[in-house]
Parts: sequence; structure tokens; C-alpha cells
Amino acid sequence: MTPEGERRLRSFVRAIVEGASVPRTDADDLLDEMLGHLVERVEALTAEGATEDDAIRTATADFGDVGAIGLELGRTYHSRLWASTVGVLLTAREVTASRPPVVGAIRLLLVLHAIVAALIGASALLSETPVRAVVAVAASAMFIAAAVLAHRALGTGHAWALTFGVGVAAVTLLLGVVGVSNAPPGTTIIPVGAIAGAWILIWTARSGGELRPFVASSAPIGVRRGSALAAALLVPALIGTAWPDLPDPTQATAADVEMTVAMECGRRDLDINDGPVFRDHQFVALSLELRWRRVDLLPNGIGGGFRGDAGSDTAGFRLDDPQPEDPSADVFPGWTLYPNDADVHIVETGESAGWWGSWGPSDALIPPTMNAFTVATNNATFRAGQRVRIVWTMGPSAQETRPWPDAQVAYAHLDRFALFARVRCGEQAAGYKKGVPVP
Repeated sequence: MTPEGERRLRSFVRAIVEGASVPRTDADDLLDEMLGHLVERVEALTAEGATEDDAIRTATADFGDVGAIGLELGRTYHSRLWASTVGVLLTAREVTASRPPVVGAIRLLLVLHAIVAALIGASALLSETPVRAVVAVAASAMFIAAAVLAHRALGTGHAWALTFGVGVAAVTLLLGVVGVSNAPPGTTIIPVGAIAGAWILIWTARSGGELRPFVASSAPIGVRRGSALAAALLVPALIGTAWPDLPDPTQATAADVEMTVAMECGRRDLDINDGPVFRDHQFVALSLELRWRRVDLLPNGIGGGFRGDAGSDTAGFRLDDPQPEDPSADVFPGWTLYPNDADVHIVETGESAGWWGSWGPSDALIPPTMNAFTVATNNATFRAGQRVRIVWTMGPSAQETRPWPDAQVAYAHLDRFALFARVRCGEQAAGYKKGVPVP
């Protein structure tokens, strides 16, 4: 047999073995065994007077259809479920037409997107809340599985894989356009992915004459498999678009927090460390109490749980201080915090639950007019049913008696919601989410 004849037979057998995803430990032996049978058959036919070309066509035709044999081998080495899904998507077939260069570009795009999807899934698993992490990982896994199958199937000229690859390029272009159109004013965005997607779409359109013969003999995969592939492509993109508003029932909401604000006003002696004692001094004690009906589960993901990082919330206030009638009086600032600043603790245990000053995502939800005296809470100390109390104690910044102020108080939970209340001396008020009263 000539080397060219053996090459044709080896290509025929390799398509069957690769299409059936035969384990590597068995693939070489199986390939050699099937090749040996075909070589013997071709040699027998040529001995009877047939040309080598006719003998090869007869031997391969008698051996059976490449796709059917591949599916049968798939059932042998895997399962019927595998054979009815992956086996159909990767049906064994001989590729007679040369591979167009654009196929390599599409396969590279699939690899890059699969890598990005894996990184997104891993990042979400470590940093996102439980339900959001599961959604992100599931969507990433769906896309990666489809991209890996398409990458492999495109190498052997499957039409469905070409369609999937073109769909990836189109979605990449669309998301890039949306990103640019939604960019904040004054921001410049260069959508590299969208540019690559547009380039591949144009290249694919111009390579139609080469692509059609390359995928011409591939079999259809059916509506159900096609729908599953479409979902694997579109679901991650839709989830990414809706991600900022994706809810997670494992996290507390504003309705899970009972907030009460009270303000006590009076007079008492003030003893300043290493300083004078002020007799019968005005004071205002502003207290904010939170009772959590339930608390967040892993609010910063698995990674945050290992770090012990439960995040922090921010509480702040603003005094609406009536000004003295005398315009020459010192009117700013009218009130100042006492030296102990603020007290943050768990009511039931007395455990410290925060510190003076705040930083983090929750700061952005506090109005700028309330961020001068903020405190942060240590959310790792929160327990369902327990109460967190924050107390600010203040006195006049000058010795003159001042009119009693009103207070506006805000409490922000991570970057999710903020509660507000307004209170006067001797009053108690419930917190509310703007526009939505909290029970």
C-alpha cells in the first residue's frame, strides 16, 4: 500500500476515534486495530485486481459510516446520555475540505472567552453572596462547556460550532456597544472585545466560499441541543447585564432591620480628662438601635468567610440647630461631640460592635451632610435577634446655652440599602427606607 493510501485510511479511523472521545489509554490501540483491519481489506481487494483508490472506497464503505461508528463507540466508552448529547455534537466525520484561516480566529475567540468565563466564575465564588455565586458559577460552567465543545467541533467542520462561534462574536460586539453607550460622561472606553468580534464577523462573511464546503457534510444537531447551546451563549450575557439588580434571598433586606432612633436632652456635669469640670452643662445623647431579624449569609462570599471579613456598615447624623437670635453670636459649630466620641456595642452582651470613623461601600449611601460624625459597625458581631446600639453624646461648643436641636440620622448597610429617621428631644422614631416605611 502506498503512503498516501495509508494516510487516507488513518485519517478515516482517527475521525472515528476522536469523534467517540475514546480515552487516551485506549485510543492508540483501538486506532491501530481498526487501521489494521482496513489495510488487510484494501490489500485483499487490490490482490483481486482493484485499484488502490477503489479498494479504499470499498473498504471504508463496508466498514460503516464514520458518524454511526463513532456514536456506537461513544456508548461503549461512556454512556447513552453522553452519546445522545456530546456524541451528537462531536459526531465523527472526515474533513475533506481545507480548514479556512477564519476558523482558527474563531477558535481562539472561544478559548479566550472560556478563560474569561472561568475567571469570572472563580471570582464570584470567592467574593459574591451564595445565590449570586451559584448563578455566576452555573452560567460560567454552561458557557465553558459549550465553548470547549464548539472549539473541538469547529476543528472538524461542524456547522453548529461555526454558528456558535459567530454568535459569541456577535454577543461580544453587542455588549461592547452597550458598554460604550452606557459609559459615564467624560469617560473614554476602548471596547477591545467588541472590535475583535466585529473583525471576526466581517472576516467570516468574506470567507463564506471557503466555509461552506468545510461544514457542508456535518449533520444537524436538533432543536433541543441547539436551544441548549443558545442558552449557554445568551444566559451569561443576560445575567451580566442584570447583575447589579440580581437579588439574593440569603441576604438581609431593609425589611429585616428594625431601626429605632431616640434623642435625650438635658443638663449634667461634664468632667473632661486632664481638664476642667463644667457644671450643669447641656448635653444631647443621640442613640440609634438596630434589631436584625436575620443577618447576611457570607455577604462577601467564601473568600470573605475565610478572611473573617463580614464588611462594615455606616451610621451618621446631622443636627438641625436653631440659631441664636443674636446675629453676632458664635453659631458654628453649635454642638460638638463629647471626648468619648461614639459608643457602638451589642446590647445583650456589651460586646464592642464598631469604631469611630467609617470607610467602605456603605459610605456612599450616607448623604454628604451626615458624614462628619460617622461610625462603622463590625458586621461579624451581628446575630439575628440581637440589638446593636450606637450612641453619640454632644454638648454645646461654647458655654452659652443653645436651643435644643433636631436630628436627622442615617444608617447604611454595605452597598445595599440605607435607613433614615428624624427625631427631636425626648422623642423616639422608627427608621424607614426612603419611600418605603420599615415595619
